[in-house]
Amino acid sequence: MFGRAAVNGALAEVIGTLTRQGYRSHACDLRTRTVVCELLLRNRSPRLADLTDEALVRLQEILTECLGDRPKA
Repeated sequence: MFGRAAVNGALAEVIGTLTRQGYRSHACDLRTRTVVCELLLRNRSPRLADLTDEALVRLQEILTECLGDRPKA
C-alpha cells in the first residue's frame, strides 16, 4: 500500500531504536514488524512522525479487544 521502501524505512527506524535500547531477538523483530505495519496501516501513513497518541491508544484498545487479558507465560 505505501511501498516497500517507505515501510522498510519505518521498520529500520523502530528496530534500530529498540536495538540501541538493548532489545534484540528474532521473535521480537517479527512482532515488531507486525505491530509497526498495523500502526502504519491504521494511521493511513507510512511516516512514524504522523503517528499520534490517539492512534497508539486506539491500537492498544484493539489489541486488548482481540487478545483479551491473556495470562502471562
